[in-house]
Amino acid sequence: MKRIYILALMLGLLTGFTACSDGEGDNYEVTKYSETEIPVDVILPKDVWNNAQNVISWAQENIEKAQKTLTKRVKLKINWVNEDETNIDSYANNLQKATGPDTVQAIIGPYYSANANKLLARIGSQNKKNFIPIVAPTASSVELQRLYANNTTTWFLTESDITQCNIILTTAKNLGAKSVMLYYSDDNYGQSFRDWFGYQAGELDLDVAGINKYEANRDIETEIGTLIDASSSVATIFALSSEDDYIAVGRRLNEAKTPQGTSFANAFSCPIIFADVAASQKVINSLDRIYGIMPYADPSSGFSNLYELHYDRTPLIGESQLYDALTLIALGALAQLYELTPSVDGHTQPPTINEHMRSLATATGSATTWDADGLAEAARLIAAGTYPNISGASGELNFDAKTHTKVIASTYAYYYAGPSHTTVNLRYLSTAGAPGTESAQSIWEWESTKKQNINDSGITEQTLPPTDQRWAVVGASSTQWKDYRHQADAYAMYAMLIDNGYQPDHIILIVEDNLAYSTYNSAYPGKIFIEDNPQSEVRRGVTPDYVFSSLSPDDLNAILCGQQSDRLPKVVQSDADDNIFFFWSGHGTFRRGFNWGNTYYTGEMMKNAITRMNAEGRYRRMLLAIETCYSGLIGEAIEQAALPNVVALTAANANEESISDVYSTRDGLDLGITLSNAFARQFRNDINQNHTISLYDLWLHLARLTQGSHVTLYNYRNYGSTRLNTMGDYFE
Repeated sequence: MKRIYILALMLGLLTGFTACSDGEGDNYEVTKYSETEIPVDVILPKDVWNNAQNVISWAQENIEKAQKTLTKRVKLKINWVNEDETNIDSYANNLQKATGPDTVQAIIGPYYSANANKLLARIGSQNKKNFIPIVAPTASSVELQRLYANNTTTWFLTESDITQCNIILTTAKNLGAKSVMLYYSDDNYGQSFRDWFGYQAGELDLDVAGINKYEANRDIETEIGTLIDASSSVATIFALSSEDDYIAVGRRLNEAKTPQGTSFANAFSCPIIFADVAASQKVINSLDRIYGIMPYADPSSGFSNLYELHYDRTPLIGESQLYDALTLIALGALAQLYELTPSVDGHTQPPTINEHMRSLATATGSATTWDADGLAEAARLIAAGTYPNISGASGELNFDAKTHTKVIASTYAYYYAGPSHTTVNLRYLSTAGAPGTESAQSIWEWESTKKQNINDSGITEQTLPPTDQRWAVVGASSTQWKDYRHQADAYAMYAMLIDNGYQPDHIILIVEDNLAYSTYNSAYPGKIFIEDNPQSEVRRGVTPDYVFSSLSPDDLNAILCGQQSDRLPKVVQSDADDNIFFFWSGHGTFRRGFNWGNTYYTGEMMKNAITRMNAEGRYRRMLLAIETCYSGLIGEAIEQAALPNVVALTAANANEESISDVYSTRDGLDLGITLSNAFARQFRNDINQNHTISLYDLWLHLARLTQGSHVTLYNYRNYGSTRLNTMGDYFE
């Protein structure tokens, strides 16, 4: 939508006078005019606010210059809300009650994703205040952006941390890394990186050396040092949500040596890269060496060059996005003042500042730029009744096609900060491949470049007896409300099996069954849903055969192997003519297996169970469909044992998280949690559409449509042709 704007910087000497041009323009200034104040709350922590003074003053100055030929003008009345000391819940409540001319008309911030979530949870989905735009310059939490993806008053000016993770890994690869290790904070911020790290590393052909939760007492020096001693091409990434944690880590690593006595100092041979939270003045002032990634201004816009000339330093994280937030609000307010008619996607909208901003985001008229001259042209066009096609300091301001409030292309800087405590940008990266940047492939849509190569050549098809009976084991190993999706997927799979001809006495259902009557579920007692509508109820009054917490991993093997007892009365009583379907949903742990309370169900355990079942003639064919993080660990164990007539279809490989799907919004059931996982939902959809779909086509469709992890088929060469064998073995 936007053209690329390249600002030429000109420094001239005129009769001994040196001038730095900011594009003031030469148009005649109107001295008689009316001015409308627009109250804007800027919610930032104190140290960020102190740094933001430069860009706020600059934006205000340029907004004022831009309107000097107009008879009607707007002025942003900035009110700082100290994020360190403000109770966001109370702030939101007071905002909803406020009236009068001084009532805030736009909000910028909060800075931290957790606080942005609190604010948006209160006013973001049901915005009572004239559709107040809430502009988050740097809040990049994946869950936050997913939660408010459909909200037309919530603006995100930086792509999510899915993109940042991809940018960091791309940087590591460009620096020569062959393998990568992650340390993440145990919160929503760190989870974004944990979830996508393995998948994106695989897309970039990087080996995963580790995915580790950061803890203050963890011996990271030895862990990283051992890797460096083993290879000079390993990169370590820290994705922490706390500035203090970065300071502690930086001090430890700056003094560290490997077990063999090698210094960590050479960042280009074994880079240690900090994520964006570290790009704050507090962290930079506290350490003598940092290499990191931060959202940044598009280098072709000229913003950072002029900023450095004005203020003798390069801008820090979010300053270009803050500038864009201020100027976008000002232009929206100006369009409201001049009574333009906002229209988005061909539909007339209410004449609010937010809808004028959305009209600016979708405008295709004359192109304008972010500086004073560009803003002056934008203001002139608005006064003449036309929406300009604006570009920003952070980039071209391309927004999503649905709400037109979420930026879909960001630029990132890979920077170094040394003993001088100032940043030096070493290279730029962007998902859009903007001029002056290295391109990083967008990961919102997977092009299947790294999909598994399924090769049926040389497979001998076995002659097996006709199928006699079908058995199934369906389980979910999570017990908390926040993991609702795991039990919901298990109930949905059980319901699908019943609908496809399974008898209840041939299905063993293992779930905690503690959600249907939870206090969190008071609006829908006894019900569990798989989609965000009341028609998708899947529990159907079913009572599970076993409560998950009453079983051990050994009990699961006993159930599979038909070892009936007083404690385990219902087991799989199959023989050599029977097909067995196994589905499991829950959490998994890197290099360990399914989470099972304080222990794990490992790939070795599954291998042992099926080896015994094979020796005792307890199955004809067996399909494992596993929806857990790192589920490929189970598949690898099956494949290494070359177990006959068994195939494992996993949501992720051994290095990846699996990804959740279908969030319950306020416009739907309003449960505030995720209802399903991407792999399990698509698996059910494919079977329901065609129960005789071939194993190959099922895998291929899942691989293409499951974003964020590599759906993988294990042990298929010991099973038979993936193109000839169908899901008709398991579903009627």
